[in-house]
Amino acid sequence: MLFRYKKAVYQGSFFYFPFLLATTLAVGRILMRIGGRAPIAITGVLLATAIIFMPATSFYQFYPEFQHSGPILASISNDVANEVLRKRASGCAADRFVLAAMNPDPIPTETVALDLAMRQRVRIAPTGLYAVRSAAEMDHAVDGADFVILSRAGELSNLPGSKFGAHTSLRLSTSADWRRIAASGDYELFAKAKCR
Repeated sequence: MLFRYKKAVYQGSFFYFPFLLATTLAVGRILMRIGGRAPIAITGVLLATAIIFMPATSFYQFYPEFQHSGPILASISNDVANEVLRKRASGCAADRFVLAAMNPDPIPTETVALDLAMRQRVRIAPTGLYAVRSAAEMDHAVDGADFVILSRAGELSNLPGSKFGAHTSLRLSTSADWRRIAASGDYELFAKAKCR
């Protein structure tokens, strides 16, 4: 479900898989009219090649204010992966980490989780806090996370959770339980100081 009318930032290739399968089967039926075993082998090779080399996801970002979201995704993913390595080196036995955000800009948490799983083999449970309506509920939800992305895009009228960005940033910045691991003009990224 999207909270905006625009296209999602990522879409899975599973969306395209039925079209790929239908096209391959149609080509296979056409080749079967030729006869012999060669058409079956050709169809199998084409389908296997498409499945192997087709990426699991594709990235799309057309918001004018976030045209540079590809490098932002890479930066956030690398920062989270480095922090996970640091935590594991210090004895943290957790195999899954929670990433929370109260605004889908500049990068939705699902996109970061998928990128980390594919490129870094880090298991992340994304948590969108977009619909949280009270500061106490937001504090409780944020305290249950290992990483928090705070967008500097400001409040979005259709996402009540986005109004707690400044409050959460101040709270995490002054807390001994959290540390800022990255910041830019678009976002702040915080990590829990200790293993959850």
